[in-house]
Amino acid sequence: MLAVIGIGTWFGYWLDSRIQLQVPIFTLLGSMVSLAMVILYLIRQTK
Repeated sequence: MLAVIGIGTWFGYWLDSRIQLQVPIFTLLGSMVSLAMVILYLIRQTK
């Protein structure tokens, strides 16, 4: 699960550095989406 969040955050960081944005929107978006994926996974596994 930590790997999923790390990969999502890294990919967002990579996009931000390629596009050279001043606000790290893709880093935030990547970390939030990957965090949501992990939470959904945990919810489905506990049912």
